[in-house]
Amino acid sequence: MVKMEKEYILAKINLNENQVEILKSLINYAHKILNPENGETPYSVNKKIISDVFIKTENWSNKDEIRLTLIDSMYSTNMSKRMYGISDIVKKIDELKQNNILKKSLKEDAIGYINDENKEKYMGIISLFLSSYGMTKGDADSQKTAPSLISKYLYFLTDFNFPIYDSLVRESLNNIFNLEKNMDFIYCFNKLSEINKTFSINNFDKLDNLLWLWGKIESGNYSLILNRNDYSKMVEKMKLKNKKSIEIDREMKKREDEVMNILNNNDFIEFINLKNSWNKKKSKTAYNKRLALRRLTAARVP
Repeated sequence: MVKMEKEYILAKINLNENQVEILKSLINYAHKILNPENGETPYSVNKKIISDVFIKTENWSNKDEIRLTLIDSMYSTNMSKRMYGISDIVKKIDELKQNNILKKSLKEDAIGYINDENKEKYMGIISLFLSSYGMTKGDADSQKTAPSLISKYLYFLTDFNFPIYDSLVRESLNNIFNLEKNMDFIYCFNKLSEINKTFSINNFDKLDNLLWLWGKIESGNYSLILNRNDYSKMVEKMKLKNKKSIEIDREMKKREDEVMNILNNNDFIEFINLKNSWNKKKSKTAYNKRLALRRLTAARVP
């Protein structure tokens, strides 16, 4: 029964057993690159800053507001641009706690929601994501949901046991697994949970490392991946000084082989080679599917 279920899920996301092994290698390399044993990256530094603030503010009465403001600033989720946005989320969290809407605590319910197939048991978490927050000047009805910011808040609150939902994650899921780019948070969380369990990754933090690193490299954006010295050296050697940020990213994406030679980092080289190999196989598979569909359609024409 378990085998049948695994084969069914594999078929849904179009992975064979060999690809599963490659996926696990990609995840391990991504984790090593972003969290080096000897040294640090802007990614790991920012993550530690936020984690430290979560620890320090544990017993503070205004901890939710401080934490949300910090995450919004460092992740550029732009809730601060919406009037009363942060305070509205804080009020919602307080409402969930005070009105016994949560089954246990916010942290425990978040972990329960992401791991339990019966997600409707956790209406507090669902309500937090579906509610609208903030407004623009002169339009009190311009509230919007904030799934990206809330997912990042729960990611840190649960000690990285809750997945992040944002445009980078959606883009990477589309690139790696051919999933819908415009997926909503419910579908995204279901798929991330499925991938995490099915392939025995069992670590949302490492899975997020893969999706984040994949997305950054695909766009040629190395500024948060490399430390300052390595990034500056690469910009210098590629003769990109004084270029606009978007132009630098575009050049680094286009000149990926040159980037690998300059970095001379085995983990980076292995990750990029595996990523490119994955993309080629995915393109070939997609082409074969389109060809088969055209042949099938042609065969049906009288």
